[in-house]
Amino acid sequence: MSSAGSHVAKRVAILSWVVGAGRALLPSLLVTLISACGPGTTTGSDASNVDAAPSDAATALDAPEIADLVIDRDELDFGWVCRGRAAEVAVTFVNASRFVSSAIEASIAGEDAGMFAVVESSCGGGLQPRSFCSVLVRFAPSTEGQADATLELTAREAAWSLPLTGESPSCESRFTVSPTPHTFPETEPGARSDVAFFTITNHASFRTLPLTVGVSGLDLREFQIARDGDTCSARSVPAFGTCTVGVVYAPSRVGTHMGQLQVYQADDFVQAALSGRSLSPAAPVFSPRMLDFGTSCGFTSDVVLSNEGGLATGPITLLLEGGDTSAFEIVSDTCSAGLEADASCVITLRFVDGLPATAYSTTLFASWAGRAIELPISGTRPNDCGGYVVMEPSTYDFGERTVGDVSAPMRFTVRNVGATPRGPFVVVLRSGSPAEFGVSASTCAGRMLAASETCTVDVTFAPTLSGDASTILDADDGRMRATAALRGHGI
Repeated sequence: MSSAGSHVAKRVAILSWVVGAGRALLPSLLVTLISACGPGTTTGSDASNVDAAPSDAATALDAPEIADLVIDRDELDFGWVCRGRAAEVAVTFVNASRFVSSAIEASIAGEDAGMFAVVESSCGGGLQPRSFCSVLVRFAPSTEGQADATLELTAREAAWSLPLTGESPSCESRFTVSPTPHTFPETEPGARSDVAFFTITNHASFRTLPLTVGVSGLDLREFQIARDGDTCSARSVPAFGTCTVGVVYAPSRVGTHMGQLQVYQADDFVQAALSGRSLSPAAPVFSPRMLDFGTSCGFTSDVVLSNEGGLATGPITLLLEGGDTSAFEIVSDTCSAGLEADASCVITLRFVDGLPATAYSTTLFASWAGRAIELPISGTRPNDCGGYVVMEPSTYDFGERTVGDVSAPMRFTVRNVGATPRGPFVVVLRSGSPAEFGVSASTCAGRMLAASETCTVDVTFAPTLSGDASTILDADDGRMRATAALRGHGI
């Protein structure tokens, strides 16, 4: 129900009570009237008036029956209405008597009468006792500014002149919202973004009507009005004042989502475009899924950590924990800064030499943003490590190289540091992305190395794809291995 309709209903209820109370008191009122005007017991001094009294009473009783009409308001204020639009207000009459009223005629006069009109009336046929009727008036401004007129209401019983007022502001620039558009940061399903605040500014020299705030659009359920960040809903903004609305992006599913923040004032509104992208959470995985150094007197190996999720991990912490942590060590890594979606990093691990002959194991943990994954690591130290081989250097970074270009060769030396001959050796590139590297020359393949003897392997980096690349250079005689971790970046 409109505010005008609610007002009318209240007035009708009050007037109905008045009519009922009046009806109950009517007999006593008539007695009083007759006592005052009709014949009665007189003293001798009043005897000359006795004959005239019946004639006066007859005249009073023959007077026309006049209805008692009550109107529910004494003015009509239409408030602010934009040019080209309209607002309507009703005037209600109640017949508070026991007589039928005459017809009530309605017309509009005044300087701005052309902006007002009587569009409907149920009062033209008279009004039955204890009933009501209404006259509906419309304000449809054709120019900006204040408009004034008068509603003239006439009946046999009485006449009324009700002032009519309305105002047509400059609706095109009444109030604005900023920022627009707004894009929320990438957020995984089930999470909530930080609150984004929007400012609503009233550019007019008068208060706004109470504002209504909401979100619309196909993906409206993915955005929420922040309860603690809304100073606009159901409030009027002072002239040249501001209020704020907070919005949260809370996606329920993966995808790109669009919506609008809408702020309404009566039949006018402003809106800000909202957008957000929800991606699957960060999902780093190890490759290989477990690392076994086999039976070895100590060498290095690379592990690749790749983010297969849609969001970045943030900083990554690496930790060896549990079991024989002293038998292994993290030589280097490119993971600590974190991984963007579809990116990877390399961790170089060493199986420490000089250990007693036995089996060893531990776990490598990679943790980020309160989550973690683990990589089982194992290796066995043989009884005879008197003759084992090493590769120098044990790691090498070729740096950045243009895709399709070939780097200068890097020479690696394989040395037998034991007293027992080793070989023959097989030289291979294994794990990671070996196709991005190549062995350009080798004096180790198929060769035996006596104690303290060396051989060399030359390796080049020739990226075919942009991004990080890594592999392991391996010289293996079936019992011992000498390895070096290689990496590079294609651009």
